Amino acid sequence: NASTTSVVLGGTTHEVRWPVILADGSEHSTACADVVPGYSGSAQASCSGGTLSFDTSNCKGMPCEATASAKVNLSDTSVSQALGQELQSGEVLKGLCSEVNSNFAGDYTMTCLLGQVSVDVAGCTCTSDRCSASSCRGTTEVSVQVGSMVGTLPSSK
Repeated sequence: NASTTSVVLGGTTHEVRWPVILADGSEHSTACADVVPGYSGSAQASCSGGTLSFDTSNCKGMPCEATASAKVNLSDTSVSQALGQELQSGEVLKGLCSEVNSNFAGDYTMTCLLGQVSVDVAGCTCTSDRCSASSCRGTTEVSVQVGSMVGTLPSSK
């Protein structure tokens, strides 16, 4: 029988289904990624009075490697942009919108969160009349932020 408990990592509560049966008063060390994907380090599971708990104080969000990339979409231009440097989970890197599409000014951001890169182009402003004539295609991506989580979703057609 597997046990289920809640674990809070990075300010988010995760339900964890634990397949290992622990005797009362015993502990078991495991990789943080086995408890919640996207985290590295080791977690300590323990059983006390029939209650399963985890010490996740050694768990850290996985970094994004320098070679990790994401698509930066501005109007009718899409560029796959590599980070170029390792980022820790939660770190942000800025890029120039004009390097993606010369019709834009400002900065876009690339954020590393739990080993995944997301892009936010909200800081990019069109400086050309051509932008107003650009249509949104089904492949256009929309950056969404909910609390501290940032993600990229395909927009509806």
